[in-house]
Amino acid sequence: MRNLIVGDIHGYLHPLQNALKAIEYDSSSDRLIFVGDYINGGEDPIAVIDLLLSIKNQATHPPIFIKGNHDYWFTELLHRDLPFFEEKKYIKKKYHSWMKKGGDTTYKAYRKSDRALLERHKAEFFDQLLTHYSWDDKLVIHAGFDPNVGFKKTKKNSPHTLFWDRSLFQTALKKFGAEDDLTNKNGIRRSPIHPFEKIYIGHTPTIKYDFDTPRSIGNIINVDQGCKYNGILTIWDDATDTFVQGHIPD
Repeated sequence: MRNLIVGDIHGYLHPLQNALKAIEYDSSSDRLIFVGDYINGGEDPIAVIDLLLSIKNQATHPPIFIKGNHDYWFTELLHRDLPFFEEKKYIKKKYHSWMKKGGDTTYKAYRKSDRALLERHKAEFFDQLLTHYSWDDKLVIHAGFDPNVGFKKTKKNSPHTLFWDRSLFQTALKKFGAEDDLTNKNGIRRSPIHPFEKIYIGHTPTIKYDFDTPRSIGNIINVDQGCKYNGILTIWDDATDTFVQGHIPD
């Protein structure tokens, strides 16, 4: 069984479809692990969630869906104000920050859709999202955790950090550099950020650090290459440490 880690989708259907095709995803033998941020950006959030639910229903090995900060925002809206979802002025005013971060496209799409579909997506997808997932000494989270205190203490004392943290990736970049220099100037191997063998994250687009392909940096692998901004979506094969990318069609 291959474990395939999927980066931030942000409402872009075609890059997701193209990446799944490129990696030759097989629903009978592969497991997909998503780092979160399924919505807010592209124009196809509903089609993305429909595809993910279809994958869930067909896969022999159930996919893992991690909650991202954008998913957290939307879930909070649905929990607090589902009865008022069609009240455009109310929602836009109360969730102004979410709207500015790409929520406007998600809200527009779902407001035009049938209420039953919105409630089904809430119950079958958004309400089921996980904060993290681990297997074989490997961890998948959306954003990161405080490297000064570690994963377990961060999860216990500040669980929201898992959706928002950028310091883990920034620490890895500072320690190892974008080219993953594993030894210091004296040739001594640098210790990993955390004793996990691998930590998969999204949330922080690597294009902000001038690279649009994923790479191992210490033991951190960031699979967010900026799909929200450039339509490039990554799927990473854990066994081979190789990847494919899907793009918006020309």
